[in-house]
Amino acid sequence: MLETFSRDFKALVKETTGVLYHILVVALSAGVALSLPVAAGFLSQDFSAYWSVIQNDRVALIALEVAVAILLIASINYLRQSIRDRKTAEMAEDAGLTMFFLPQGLFAQRKIKRLKRQHGLARNIMIIGSTGYRTFVHPHGDLHAVLENCLEAKIMLLNPGSDAAQARAKAILGQDITLESFQEQVGKCIEFLRQLRAAQKSIQLKLYSDPPHVKLTILGDYIWLQHYHPSRTSM
Repeated sequence: MLETFSRDFKALVKETTGVLYHILVVALSAGVALSLPVAAGFLSQDFSAYWSVIQNDRVALIALEVAVAILLIASINYLRQSIRDRKTAEMAEDAGLTMFFLPQGLFAQRKIKRLKRQHGLARNIMIIGSTGYRTFVHPHGDLHAVLENCLEAKIMLLNPGSDAAQARAKAILGQDITLESFQEQVGKCIEFLRQLRAAQKSIQLKLYSDPPHVKLTILGDYIWLQHYHPSRTSM
């Protein structure tokens, strides 16, 4: 019931924001329309008097030319950036991408975790990762609560006894990252998944021996994709 109330409240806030936005646009349009006579009067009378003073002052004339040039350059750059962003947005929409985050930020991490919890609630989940320890075993992991409340989970993790696991352990920057730590983390993941299966959860786990390139999570109709940096630990 609380989840339904939260969803309805967010929908109400979103609709109210849309209505206020349209009201603001209409108000601004009316303000511009009402100010046109004043602007026309200024251009026809006062502007000619100001210009007669400016055109005989070289410093003021140069300053005005520089200001107009800066404004023109900024407007052109903004227009070009807007066109480029529009094309990028269209490509992302065609590819099915709805959100993009830089995961280093604290607020971004919180938002990612919250969205994953919302999209994965009572859904079927598929995960491809490295060890999975930071992702769903750790209590503060993004998918810890999601796995506990999912309907079914299919998980693929890196085989800790493979050559790819040993190569990744050597490539990651940090003295505490070893093949033994990989094996320990995968062991904790297996134990966590066993506890979920004991609680009547449908859990399937498979191990792969190829080098990990991406972390892929499918939560219902949503896909979360993250690149594995070769020299950094990943969730």
